[in-house]
Amino acid sequence: MGKVADSEQLKLKATWFNNVSVGLFLGGFIIPFLTYFQKVAAGSFGLGEIAVTAITMAMAWGLSGYSRWRALTIAENIKD
Repeated sequence: MGKVADSEQLKLKATWFNNVSVGLFLGGFIIPFLTYFQKVAAGSFGLGEIAVTAITMAMAWGLSGYSRWRALTIAENIKD
């Protein structure tokens, strides 16, 4: 492939990783975070639910951060 095609492929790959990062952050961190506080306000939560929510949020946050880091790493390799 040519230089332009290589750069375009890297741009698409970086965009994909960035979108995965945003999706993981919203779907795996923000939504469970809001749901947790709704349950706390309603008084209907158990210790098991808190643990599962915390683990899910931590994993989603970590994977989101990794995906974002990967997108930035790929974007640094783009040549004009």
